[in-house]
Amino acid sequence: MTQLKMFIRNTANTLAGQSQKNDFVLGGDFYSALKDIEEQVEEKEKAQNELEGAHGQLELKVQERTSELISSNNTMVREITKRQEMEESLKETNEFLKNILDSPHNISIISTDLEENITYWNKGAESLLGYTAEEVVGKKTIGILYPESEESDRVLSETVEKVFKEKCGKSIEVEELTKFKDKIWVRMTISPRFNDKGEIVGVLGIGENITQQKFAETELKESEDRFRMILDTAYDAFVSINEDGAVIDWNAQADQMFGWEKEEVINQKLSELIIPEDLREAHETGLKRFLETGEGKILNQKIELAALNRQGKSFPVEITITPLKYQTGFIFNAFIEDISERKLMTTQLNHAQKMESIGQLAAGIAHEINTPLQYIGDNTRFLQDSFLEMIDMVKKYKAGNKNGQLDSNPQGENEDLDFLVNEIPAAIQQSLEGVGRVTKIVQAMKEFSHPGSEVKKLTDINKAIETTLDVSRNTWKYVANLETELDPQLPLVPCFGDELNQVFLNLIVNAAHAIEDKNQGSEDQMGTITISTKQNNGWVEICIKDTGKGIPKEQGAKIFDPF
Repeated sequence: MTQLKMFIRNTANTLAGQSQKNDFVLGGDFYSALKDIEEQVEEKEKAQNELEGAHGQLELKVQERTSELISSNNTMVREITKRQEMEESLKETNEFLKNILDSPHNISIISTDLEENITYWNKGAESLLGYTAEEVVGKKTIGILYPESEESDRVLSETVEKVFKEKCGKSIEVEELTKFKDKIWVRMTISPRFNDKGEIVGVLGIGENITQQKFAETELKESEDRFRMILDTAYDAFVSINEDGAVIDWNAQADQMFGWEKEEVINQKLSELIIPEDLREAHETGLKRFLETGEGKILNQKIELAALNRQGKSFPVEITITPLKYQTGFIFNAFIEDISERKLMTTQLNHAQKMESIGQLAAGIAHEINTPLQYIGDNTRFLQDSFLEMIDMVKKYKAGNKNGQLDSNPQGENEDLDFLVNEIPAAIQQSLEGVGRVTKIVQAMKEFSHPGSEVKKLTDINKAIETTLDVSRNTWKYVANLETELDPQLPLVPCFGDELNQVFLNLIVNAAHAIEDKNQGSEDQMGTITISTKQNNGWVEICIKDTGKGIPKEQGAKIFDPF
């Protein structure tokens, strides 16, 4: 349109120029018509512009709508594709879940609604309980899974109430009925089922057959009960500790023996309860050494130790300790016997045996005592007679002096006085020696026969040998000469002196008998018994030798056997 307007204007200008050149004049109608044409052209141009603008807007709207339709179509295609994918995934998931739910033939998965109607029953439930899903779905659990009025039904009902109330799963162990009316034990986890609004719509139960496990638990409990009954009726105390030395078991006899109740000692240190203070360090050290090296000096054997009761009183026990290895570590089991009465009886028996030994030596001891007593008696009678003679002489002296008739040199009486002066001191000395000899024998018998101590005491070994020689003198003095080489610097030795005296006595008597057997028929021939003591690298060495016939070779291996 703009070009048309320009054409009209150019044409008008051209015509106007021609009129001036050719000397003609255009009329007013021409210009008026030309203006009308121009206005019409402008209006038409304006209308065309408006039409073109409307067409552009329409085309833009069409393009926008087309774009929207294309976008919506693409979105729909994507949604349809996504839905198809989700449906396929859901199908696969459902198939996967179905395979999972049906694959474990030993795991039952059962779902019920709020009225206890069965809504789902997997292959595991079929295998476990014997019913197919078609037989039980839609039916109530009571009468199928649990017999009415049975304990399992009560436990299940209470558990379901808790599940609904707390909205969380619970595990229980219940007895269930199979299709064939067999009772089995099932460990079941019961969980609430929710809808999309979060409301509980039922229950899901997942169960596992634990019948064999329950049987094993029952057998284990019965075994433990039997073991506990054996322990509690055992004669010995039983104590068990762990690697830390803490008590983990303690039977009824241990209660009685030590005075502690089981509840008081569990998880307490054993060393602080029944082990004497002077043995606690050795106990702790030995326990540590075993855990580090596997070696224990006192394990797997009977040993004699001292123990403490609740009052702190020490008493002798015989104990056997056995280590046992478990996955969690070692435990140490100890059977303990109170041997106080046995020790007392042993002491009494040893004393009786000692007295028996003295009884066997009684004749010789009596002879040893009788000999000095005889000359003590003779000397006492001599002193009595001498004293009477001296009194008579004094009386005569007093009478002569009074009458003035005192003989200044009575020959006979002087001889008697000289005799008495010489013999009386000798008789007194001999009597004192006899008394000393008897005293020594009696003292030796007293020391030898004294009951022994339950603990080691520092003992003078030389004195113990001399005491034994005094007691047994009459046994050896007629068959052997005695030679002693006793070290005067010998230290005191911690030992059981009474038992050692018995050993010395047995060896000396055996030596005398061996010499006597060898010298039978040779009354004038004497043997020799030699006894010596000395220190040897921190030890005291005691040697007793004799010149008897010796020990037969076949008896050599038995000489240290107890008898």
